[in-house]
Amino acid sequence: MTTIVGIKANSGVEGIVIATDRQLNHYDDAGKTILRKETISKIVYGREWIIADAGGISNQFAVFQNMDQEKMKQKIYRAVQRYKPDPPKDPQFREINRINTIARRNDATLDCLHELVMAAKIDENLGLWHVDEFGSLTEYEFEPNYFTMGSGKDHVTKYITSLAENGKINNYKLSLPAAIEIAVEAIKLAEEDPNTGGLDLAVLTGTGVTYYGDFITKTMEKNKKDMIDIIKKQYQ
Repeated sequence: MTTIVGIKANSGVEGIVIATDRQLNHYDDAGKTILRKETISKIVYGREWIIADAGGISNQFAVFQNMDQEKMKQKIYRAVQRYKPDPPKDPQFREINRINTIARRNDATLDCLHELVMAAKIDENLGLWHVDEFGSLTEYEFEPNYFTMGSGKDHVTKYITSLAENGKINNYKLSLPAAIEIAVEAIKLAEEDPNTGGLDLAVLTGTGVTYYGDFITKTMEKNKKDMIDIIKKQYQ
């Protein structure tokens, strides 16, 4: 599994932060022993949209992830339009419903079905949605506006709830820098979950998407090298 956090800022510069871990565990046939760990990106993005996936690996979803950016934007737009009527038209995100239907027919376990945290600019407005395994969309109705999912979500929920209850964040005045800090710290705390590790990050604002995953990885690698060099000098 994984840990994914999406937070929408409601003060200052309007924006949405999507943070995930980067760890993929490979288990034995019994599903109890980790055989190896792999580093992957769970974020896919275009100029005006971000998708973070919690689910297994499948050929169908790989094709979906590698879709042309404009086609993906059209499918996101269509899903949101199907969500707007009251009641919404089911399923809203048809492609996710279809991918998971195929997975279920192939006896995929529940934790291998695909769910998304999705951020997008639609008709000049920024929106944050959860897309469940049936392709149904949900918008968070309370402040702070955030979604979390995956095996580490309980750690995230506990952390953000404690911030709000202790007055460390103002639910109705959450800036984009604060949202970034909360999302990053939440992923760090979620590393208590054995299926969570590493950090990936993307931010959507009115001017578009900025992806920071590669920058974070390179910076961490450089800092590690610098630290080792300092240790080595102690013995020269």
